[in-house]
Amino acid sequence: MIGIGTKTGKKSTIARYPFLLEAFEMIKDESMEEILYSEAFRGSRALAVARVQSALKNDEKQIFIDERNCFEAVLSFYLAKAIVTHIKDNFLLKRHSIFEAKNAYYYLEKESEEVVDQVAKSLGIEREGDKIRFVTFLKYAPNSYGSWKLVNTRLSGGMVEIDRHIFLRIMQEAMRERIERIRFSVSDIDKAIDLSSIYAELSSRKIAQRKEYRIEFDSFPPCMKNIIAQIENNINVSHLGRFSLVAFLNGIGMKEEEIMKILMPTPDFDDRVARYQVEHITGKEYSAPSCDSMRTYSLCFEPDNLCAKIKHPMQYYEYKINHKDHGRVPSKEV
Repeated sequence: MIGIGTKTGKKSTIARYPFLLEAFEMIKDESMEEILYSEAFRGSRALAVARVQSALKNDEKQIFIDERNCFEAVLSFYLAKAIVTHIKDNFLLKRHSIFEAKNAYYYLEKESEEVVDQVAKSLGIEREGDKIRFVTFLKYAPNSYGSWKLVNTRLSGGMVEIDRHIFLRIMQEAMRERIERIRFSVSDIDKAIDLSSIYAELSSRKIAQRKEYRIEFDSFPPCMKNIIAQIENNINVSHLGRFSLVAFLNGIGMKEEEIMKILMPTPDFDDRVARYQVEHITGKEYSAPSCDSMRTYSLCFEPDNLCAKIKHPMQYYEYKINHKDHGRVPSKEV
Protein backbone atom coordinates (compact mmCIF):
# COMPACT_ATOMS: atom_id res chain seq x y z
CA MET A 1 0.00 0.00 0.00
CA ILE A 2 1.16 3.55 -0.72
CA GLY A 3 1.84 5.87 2.19
CA ILE A 4 3.00 9.33 1.11
CA GLY A 5 2.69 11.15 4.40
CA THR A 6 -0.21 13.49 3.70
CA LYS A 7 -3.69 12.75 2.41
CA THR A 8 -3.17 15.19 -0.46
CA GLY A 9 0.11 13.56 -1.47
CA LYS A 10 -1.39 10.10 -1.22
CA LYS A 11 -4.36 11.00 -3.43
CA SER A 12 -2.10 12.63 -6.03
CA THR A 13 -0.04 9.45 -6.20
CA ILE A 14 -3.12 7.29 -6.63
CA ALA A 15 -4.36 9.64 -9.39
CA ARG A 16 -1.07 9.20 -11.27
CA TYR A 17 -0.97 5.44 -10.73
CA PRO A 18 -4.60 4.24 -10.70
CA PHE A 19 -3.58 0.60 -11.15
CA LEU A 20 -2.33 0.49 -7.55
CA LEU A 21 -4.25 -1.98 -5.44
CA GLU A 22 -5.79 0.63 -3.17
CA ALA A 23 -7.08 2.76 -6.07
CA PHE A 24 -9.97 0.40 -6.80
CA GLU A 25 -11.13 0.82 -3.20
CA MET A 26 -12.14 4.38 -4.08
CA ILE A 27 -14.77 3.37 -6.63
CA LYS A 28 -15.80 -0.21 -5.86
CA ASP A 29 -18.93 0.76 -3.89
CA GLU A 30 -20.19 3.38 -6.34
CA SER A 31 -23.39 2.88 -8.33
CA MET A 32 -22.46 1.95 -11.88
CA GLU A 33 -25.79 3.15 -13.20
CA GLU A 34 -25.14 6.59 -11.76
CA ILE A 35 -21.57 6.61 -13.08
CA LEU A 36 -22.78 5.72 -16.58
CA TYR A 37 -25.68 8.14 -16.81
CA SER A 38 -25.27 10.94 -14.27
CA GLU A 39 -24.10 14.34 -15.48
CA ALA A 40 -21.78 14.45 -12.47
CA PHE A 41 -19.59 11.76 -14.02
CA ARG A 42 -19.58 13.06 -17.60
CA GLY A 43 -15.95 14.18 -17.24
CA SER A 44 -14.84 10.72 -16.11
CA ARG A 45 -16.61 9.08 -19.05
CA ALA A 46 -15.03 11.49 -21.55
CA LEU A 47 -11.59 11.00 -20.04
CA ALA A 48 -12.02 7.21 -20.24
CA VAL A 49 -12.73 7.40 -23.98
CA ALA A 50 -9.77 9.75 -24.44
CA ARG A 51 -7.50 7.25 -22.68
CA VAL A 52 -8.53 4.46 -25.04
CA GLN A 53 -8.35 6.66 -28.15
CA SER A 54 -4.87 7.86 -27.23
CA ALA A 55 -3.76 4.26 -26.74
CA LEU A 56 -5.06 3.27 -30.18
CA LYS A 57 -3.41 6.23 -31.87
CA ASN A 58 -0.20 5.57 -29.93
CA ASP A 59 -0.24 9.19 -28.83
CA GLU A 60 3.08 10.23 -27.31
CA LYS A 61 1.46 12.99 -25.29
CA GLN A 62 0.48 12.29 -21.72
CA ILE A 63 -3.17 12.14 -20.82
CA PHE A 64 -3.86 15.20 -18.68
CA ILE A 65 -4.88 14.10 -15.21
CA ASP A 66 -6.18 16.59 -12.69
CA GLU A 67 -4.44 15.29 -9.59
CA ARG A 68 -6.78 17.38 -7.45
CA ASN A 69 -9.63 15.16 -8.64
CA CYS A 70 -8.28 11.76 -7.68
CA PHE A 71 -11.68 10.08 -7.93
CA GLU A 72 -12.16 11.17 -11.57
CA ALA A 73 -8.67 9.99 -12.52
CA VAL A 74 -9.18 6.55 -10.98
CA LEU A 75 -12.72 6.19 -12.30
CA SER A 76 -11.69 7.14 -15.85
CA PHE A 77 -8.94 4.49 -15.74
CA TYR A 78 -11.37 1.74 -14.73
CA LEU A 79 -14.01 2.88 -17.22
CA ALA A 80 -11.30 2.70 -19.90
CA LYS A 81 -10.53 -0.84 -18.75
CA ALA A 82 -14.25 -1.62 -18.95
CA ILE A 83 -14.34 -0.33 -22.55
CA VAL A 84 -11.33 -2.48 -23.49
CA THR A 85 -12.83 -5.51 -21.74
CA HIS A 86 -16.15 -4.98 -23.55
CA ILE A 87 -14.60 -4.69 -27.02
CA LYS A 88 -12.56 -7.91 -26.57
CA ASP A 89 -9.81 -7.04 -29.03
CA ASN A 90 -6.36 -8.38 -28.17
CA PHE A 91 -4.59 -5.61 -30.07
CA LEU A 92 -6.52 -2.95 -28.16
CA LEU A 93 -5.88 -4.72 -24.85
CA LYS A 94 -2.12 -4.67 -25.39
CA ARG A 95 -2.03 -1.15 -26.82
CA HIS A 96 -3.98 0.19 -23.86
CA SER A 97 -1.75 -1.46 -21.26
CA ILE A 98 1.39 -0.18 -23.02
CA PHE A 99 0.00 3.35 -23.25
CA GLU A 100 -1.03 3.50 -19.59
CA ALA A 101 2.33 2.10 -18.48
CA LYS A 102 4.15 4.74 -20.54
CA ASN A 103 1.92 7.43 -19.08
CA ALA A 104 2.84 6.28 -15.57
CA TYR A 105 6.52 6.12 -16.55
CA TYR A 106 6.49 9.82 -17.49
CA TYR A 107 5.27 10.62 -13.98
CA LEU A 108 7.79 8.30 -12.33
CA GLU A 109 10.68 10.13 -14.01
CA LYS A 110 9.81 13.22 -11.95
CA GLU A 111 9.09 11.45 -8.65
CA SER A 112 11.30 11.37 -5.58
CA GLU A 113 13.17 8.14 -4.91
CA GLU A 114 10.85 7.54 -1.95
CA VAL A 115 7.74 7.53 -4.14
CA VAL A 116 9.47 5.46 -6.85
CA ASP A 117 10.37 2.80 -4.29
CA GLN A 118 6.85 2.82 -2.85
CA VAL A 119 5.25 2.31 -6.26
CA ALA A 120 7.80 -0.37 -7.08
CA LYS A 121 7.06 -2.19 -3.82
CA SER A 122 3.36 -2.23 -4.67
CA LEU A 123 4.35 -4.01 -7.89
CA GLY A 124 6.38 -6.58 -5.97
CA ILE A 125 9.73 -5.03 -6.94
CA GLU A 126 12.35 -3.93 -4.46
CA ARG A 127 15.82 -2.58 -5.01
CA GLU A 128 18.76 -2.54 -2.67
CA GLY A 129 20.69 0.61 -3.39
CA ASP A 130 21.47 0.40 -7.11
CA LYS A 131 20.76 -3.32 -7.39
CA ILE A 132 17.75 -5.56 -7.95
CA ARG A 133 17.35 -9.30 -7.84
CA PHE A 134 18.43 -11.25 -10.91
CA VAL A 135 15.03 -12.95 -11.24
CA THR A 136 13.28 -9.56 -11.25
CA PHE A 137 15.61 -8.24 -13.95
CA LEU A 138 15.12 -11.37 -16.03
CA LYS A 139 11.32 -11.20 -15.70
CA TYR A 140 10.85 -7.56 -16.63
CA ALA A 141 13.81 -6.64 -18.86
CA PRO A 142 11.96 -5.46 -22.03
CA ASN A 143 14.35 -7.15 -24.44
CA SER A 144 17.51 -9.22 -24.57
CA TYR A 145 19.88 -7.14 -26.66
CA GLY A 146 22.17 -4.16 -26.16
CA SER A 147 22.42 -2.83 -22.61
CA TRP A 148 19.75 -5.31 -21.50
CA LYS A 149 21.80 -8.40 -22.28
CA LEU A 150 23.03 -10.02 -19.09
CA VAL A 151 26.59 -10.09 -20.46
CA ASN A 152 26.47 -6.28 -20.45
CA THR A 153 25.38 -6.02 -16.79
CA ARG A 154 27.20 -6.40 -13.51
CA LEU A 155 25.91 -9.48 -11.73
CA SER A 156 27.00 -10.64 -8.29
CA GLY A 157 25.35 -12.59 -5.49
CA GLY A 158 22.12 -12.92 -7.43
CA MET A 159 21.82 -9.13 -7.80
CA VAL A 160 22.05 -7.04 -10.99
CA GLU A 161 23.51 -3.53 -10.82
CA ILE A 162 21.28 -0.99 -12.58
CA ASP A 163 20.89 2.77 -12.89
CA ARG A 164 17.69 4.76 -12.34
CA HIS A 165 16.69 4.74 -16.00
CA ILE A 166 16.85 0.97 -16.25
CA PHE A 167 14.99 0.60 -12.95
CA LEU A 168 12.16 2.80 -14.24
CA ARG A 169 12.00 0.84 -17.50
CA ILE A 170 11.71 -2.38 -15.50
CA MET A 171 8.92 -0.76 -13.50
CA GLN A 172 7.23 0.26 -16.75
CA GLU A 173 7.13 -3.36 -17.89
CA ALA A 174 5.80 -4.45 -14.48
CA MET A 175 3.11 -1.75 -14.69
CA ARG A 176 2.17 -2.86 -18.20
CA GLU A 177 1.79 -6.42 -17.00
CA ARG A 178 -0.32 -5.34 -14.00
CA ILE A 179 -2.57 -3.16 -16.16
CA GLU A 180 -3.04 -5.85 -18.82
CA ARG A 181 -4.17 -8.35 -16.18
CA ILE A 182 -6.85 -6.03 -14.77
CA ARG A 183 -10.34 -6.98 -15.94
CA PHE A 184 -13.25 -4.67 -15.17
CA SER A 185 -16.67 -5.29 -16.69
CA VAL A 186 -19.57 -2.85 -16.77
CA SER A 187 -22.92 -3.95 -18.20
CA ASP A 188 -24.31 -1.84 -21.06
CA ILE A 189 -21.26 0.40 -21.20
CA ASP A 190 -21.67 0.61 -24.98
CA LYS A 191 -25.18 2.00 -24.50
CA ALA A 192 -24.10 4.66 -22.04
CA ILE A 193 -20.86 5.70 -23.75
CA ASP A 194 -20.44 6.32 -27.47
CA LEU A 195 -17.69 3.93 -28.61
CA SER A 196 -18.10 4.53 -32.34
CA SER A 197 -14.83 6.45 -32.70
CA ILE A 198 -12.92 3.58 -31.08
CA TYR A 199 -14.56 0.96 -33.30
CA ALA A 200 -13.85 3.12 -36.38
CA GLU A 201 -10.16 3.39 -35.51
CA LEU A 202 -9.90 -0.37 -34.94
CA SER A 203 -11.69 -1.07 -38.22
CA SER A 204 -9.45 1.25 -40.25
CA ARG A 205 -6.36 -0.47 -38.88
CA LYS A 206 -7.68 -3.92 -39.77
CA ILE A 207 -8.52 -2.79 -43.30
CA ALA A 208 -4.97 -1.48 -43.69
CA GLN A 209 -3.57 -4.77 -42.45
CA ARG A 210 -5.66 -6.77 -44.95
CA LYS A 211 -4.23 -4.91 -47.94
CA GLU A 212 -3.00 -7.41 -50.52
CA TYR A 213 0.55 -7.15 -51.76
CA ARG A 214 1.98 -8.21 -55.09
CA ILE A 215 4.73 -9.89 -53.12
CA GLU A 216 4.02 -13.63 -52.95
CA PHE A 217 3.57 -14.45 -49.29
CA ASP A 218 3.18 -18.18 -50.01
CA SER A 219 6.80 -18.24 -51.16
CA PHE A 220 8.16 -16.81 -47.90
CA PRO A 221 10.44 -19.10 -45.85
CA PRO A 222 8.89 -20.52 -42.64
CA CYS A 223 11.01 -18.24 -40.43
CA MET A 224 9.61 -15.04 -42.02
CA LYS A 225 6.06 -16.39 -42.05
CA ASN A 226 6.40 -17.09 -38.34
CA ILE A 227 7.66 -13.59 -37.51
CA ILE A 228 4.74 -12.07 -39.43
CA ALA A 229 2.29 -14.43 -37.67
CA GLN A 230 3.65 -13.32 -34.29
CA ILE A 231 3.20 -9.65 -35.22
CA GLU A 232 -0.35 -10.28 -36.46
CA ASN A 233 -1.12 -11.99 -33.14
CA ASN A 234 0.09 -8.94 -31.21
CA ILE A 235 3.21 -10.68 -29.89
CA ASN A 236 6.23 -8.49 -29.24
CA VAL A 237 8.89 -9.74 -31.66
CA SER A 238 12.54 -9.29 -30.66
CA HIS A 239 14.60 -6.49 -32.16
CA LEU A 240 16.58 -9.03 -34.19
CA GLY A 241 13.36 -10.62 -35.40
CA ARG A 242 12.03 -7.30 -36.66
CA PHE A 243 15.38 -6.40 -38.21
CA SER A 244 15.48 -9.73 -40.04
CA LEU A 245 11.94 -9.31 -41.35
CA VAL A 246 12.43 -5.72 -42.54
CA ALA A 247 15.73 -6.58 -44.23
CA PHE A 248 14.10 -9.58 -45.93
CA LEU A 249 11.03 -7.62 -47.09
CA ASN A 250 13.25 -4.87 -48.45
CA GLY A 251 15.38 -7.47 -50.19
CA ILE A 252 12.41 -8.89 -52.10
CA GLY A 253 11.31 -5.42 -53.19
CA MET A 254 8.56 -4.44 -50.76
CA LYS A 255 8.06 -0.67 -50.39
CA GLU A 256 8.66 1.07 -47.07
CA GLU A 257 4.99 1.98 -46.55
CA GLU A 258 3.98 -1.65 -47.12
CA ILE A 259 6.58 -2.80 -44.58
CA MET A 260 5.22 -0.27 -42.10
CA LYS A 261 1.72 -1.71 -42.46
CA ILE A 262 3.00 -5.22 -41.73
CA LEU A 263 4.67 -3.94 -38.54
CA MET A 264 1.58 -2.00 -37.47
CA PRO A 265 -0.04 -4.72 -35.26
CA THR A 266 3.08 -4.84 -33.03
CA PRO A 267 1.83 -4.03 -29.47
CA ASP A 268 4.43 -1.32 -28.86
CA PHE A 269 4.24 0.04 -32.43
CA ASP A 270 5.40 3.65 -32.61
CA ASP A 271 5.04 5.14 -36.08
CA ARG A 272 7.93 7.57 -35.66
CA VAL A 273 10.36 5.01 -34.22
CA ALA A 274 9.31 2.25 -36.64
CA ARG A 275 9.68 4.56 -39.64
CA TYR A 276 13.16 5.59 -38.53
CA GLN A 277 14.20 1.95 -38.13
CA VAL A 278 12.69 0.88 -41.47
CA GLU A 279 14.30 3.80 -43.31
CA HIS A 280 17.64 3.03 -41.66
CA ILE A 281 17.55 -0.66 -42.60
CA THR A 282 16.30 -0.09 -46.15
CA GLY A 283 18.61 2.89 -46.71
CA LYS A 284 21.67 0.93 -45.67
CA GLU A 285 20.50 -2.03 -47.79
CA TYR A 286 21.12 -4.44 -44.95
CA SER A 287 20.75 -8.11 -45.84
CA ALA A 288 18.62 -10.46 -43.79
CA PRO A 289 20.70 -12.81 -41.58
CA SER A 290 21.81 -16.13 -43.03
CA CYS A 291 20.07 -19.35 -42.03
CA ASP A 292 22.92 -20.14 -39.63
CA SER A 293 22.45 -16.77 -37.94
CA MET A 294 18.67 -17.22 -37.81
CA ARG A 295 19.24 -20.50 -35.96
CA THR A 296 21.70 -18.81 -33.59
CA TYR A 297 19.12 -16.11 -32.81
CA SER A 298 16.39 -18.77 -32.29
CA LEU A 299 14.48 -17.30 -35.25
CA CYS A 300 14.52 -20.43 -37.40
CA PHE A 301 11.02 -21.96 -37.29
CA GLU A 302 9.89 -25.40 -38.42
CA PRO A 303 12.29 -25.72 -41.38
CA ASP A 304 10.93 -27.69 -44.32
CA ASN A 305 12.69 -29.83 -46.92
CA LEU A 306 13.77 -26.80 -48.93
CA CYS A 307 15.35 -25.17 -45.86
CA ALA A 308 17.82 -28.03 -45.67
CA LYS A 309 19.07 -27.16 -49.18
CA ILE A 310 19.57 -23.39 -48.82
CA LYS A 311 21.74 -21.09 -46.72
CA HIS A 312 19.77 -17.85 -46.73
CA PRO A 313 16.06 -16.83 -46.53
CA MET A 314 16.45 -14.92 -49.81
CA GLN A 315 17.55 -18.11 -51.56
CA TYR A 316 14.41 -19.82 -50.28
CA TYR A 317 12.15 -17.09 -51.67
CA GLU A 318 13.93 -16.87 -55.00
CA TYR A 319 13.80 -20.64 -55.50
CA LYS A 320 10.09 -20.76 -54.61
CA ILE A 321 9.30 -17.92 -57.01
CA ASN A 322 11.25 -19.50 -59.85
CA HIS A 323 9.81 -22.98 -59.31
CA LYS A 324 6.33 -22.20 -58.02
CA ASP A 325 4.67 -24.00 -60.94
CA HIS A 326 6.66 -27.18 -60.37
CA GLY A 327 6.77 -27.59 -56.60
CA ARG A 328 10.17 -29.24 -56.81
CA VAL A 329 12.70 -29.33 -54.01
CA PRO A 330 16.33 -29.21 -55.20
CA SER A 331 18.29 -32.41 -54.80
CA LYS A 332 21.32 -30.49 -53.56
CA GLU A 333 22.20 -27.12 -52.09
CA VAL A 334 21.30 -24.10 -54.21
